[in-house]
Amino acid sequence: MRRIFKKRFSMVETIGLLAFVVVGIAIDAYAATTVPNTFTTGTTAKAAEVNANFSALATAIDSIPAGPTGATGATGATGATGLSGPAGPTGATGTTGPTGPQGPAGSPDTGDQVRDKFFTGTSCVGNSANDVMVKVGPLCVDKYEASIWSAADGTGTPYGVFAGQNAYPGTFPANGNWTAAVYAVSKQAVLPSSGVTWFQAQQACALSGKRLLTNAEWQMAAAGTPEVPSVFRLPRQAVHATSFSSYCPRIQCSINWIGEV
Repeated sequence: MRRIFKKRFSMVETIGLLAFVVVGIAIDAYAATTVPNTFTTGTTAKAAEVNANFSALATAIDSIPAGPTGATGATGATGATGLSGPAGPTGATGTTGPTGPQGPAGSPDTGDQVRDKFFTGTSCVGNSANDVMVKVGPLCVDKYEASIWSAADGTGTPYGVFAGQNAYPGTFPANGNWTAAVYAVSKQAVLPSSGVTWFQAQQACALSGKRLLTNAEWQMAAAGTPEVPSVFRLPRQAVHATSFSSYCPRIQCSINWIGEV
């Protein structure tokens, strides 16, 4: 037993053992190639020849083809959402759309429009086709002597003291403190209303978006509207059936205001 453990291997035996280990690891490569040097018992192995054999084995091992691709592993968990990128540039302005339908008719004049109409405005539009007004300097003035009606457009019930007119209602008292509105209208070919107090006249005008003229404004509006006996000096309660404009020395004038109250 002691001799077995003290046995020494020769160089040939040692190289043979190493070659066996290498060949055992890659038997397929060894079977597919031949080493350039063969050693026998008692033969001295040269280092260069041993190295040549190892080089041949290394080349054979490196030439072994790769095995088949393994199965794909399970999909990993989704990663966290990345940061948002910077905003892109603003796109080009689109084409203009088609014009929309015409809107509904506007409401009647506002307070400011009424004020402008009488002081500095250029429009002389009355409350209806029956309510005729004309431009006199910076003012718009009723063209015809006012008649008072139950409706702002000069329809409904006419009020006054002449034949064909109705007495002023109790809702329109002499102090002007009305509870049912009436309206002053500049209507052609009708009898003017009379027998009203200043307070009633003021309220009838205000309810129509108008006001009473000052004395200076009255004179300015009435100037150039002379009395024409054949037309203007009609019997009381009479009314001319057609327009008086042909008797005015200028188109924009008030009719027969000189001397009227």
